[in-house]
Amino acid sequence: GGGPVGLVIADHCARRGIDVLLLESGLEQQDEAHEGLNKVIAQMDVLDIDLAERRTGFHASQAPLWSAEHQAFGVRCRGLGGSTQAWAGKVAQFDQIDFAGRSWVPNSGWPIEREELAPFLDQARDILGLCPTEPASRFSGAGLQSCYWQFARSKTDRLDVMRFGRDFAPGMPPKTRVLIDATVTRLGYDPASQKVDSLHVANLSGASAIIRPRRIILAAGAIENARLLLVSNDVEPGGIGNRHDRVGRYLIDHAGIR
Repeated sequence: GGGPVGLVIADHCARRGIDVLLLESGLEQQDEAHEGLNKVIAQMDVLDIDLAERRTGFHASQAPLWSAEHQAFGVRCRGLGGSTQAWAGKVAQFDQIDFAGRSWVPNSGWPIEREELAPFLDQARDILGLCPTEPASRFSGAGLQSCYWQFARSKTDRLDVMRFGRDFAPGMPPKTRVLIDATVTRLGYDPASQKVDSLHVANLSGASAIIRPRRIILAAGAIENARLLLVSNDVEPGGIGNRHDRVGRYLIDHAGIR
């Protein structure tokens, strides 16, 4: 995927001498045809009209091709840079409680601790151009604490936030090749080695190909990663890695509040 995660991983690999092929489902910029691939069919009991109206009011100005009808969860963009084509650039660390189990939320709690992410936060701040330290809390006691947000600003347009397709992709090493209009439709799975060994790719005009790389990194976002694992069910009936029926479960979405 050509979103921020895929672009950063591709850049890091290429700078270490690894030949990289990055597959982006969309084009350089969003378009209506590829936006159609983002459509998610959601159960009616999770579609709240009031929430859809609030999300439309919040997202519509930033993501002109997005609709609450097609994307009941999150904002995804098909195009180089992924959802940074429509994000507000607003960034904050996870709080300790984000990783904790909640008695009123079944199966809650992350399988990792916040401290396990700590070594990577400096790298993330550097990539996003953020201040390395947070200010001291303005409050103490009485259950109050400061909430500190930063904005990742563009390196090429001082009036905009960072857009990875524009700000990051042009400076990638020569060992990186980017293929646009290349939607991965299925993962090829070798039962003998128990490894994914190929990618089935197609474009909107109907052309298709099978790519057999030495290593595969799935960086297509929470919904698309799960979709690809589930649809690749020709060897494992429930999909790759889904023997315990966990793939695609526990989706985390932004709370819809003011």
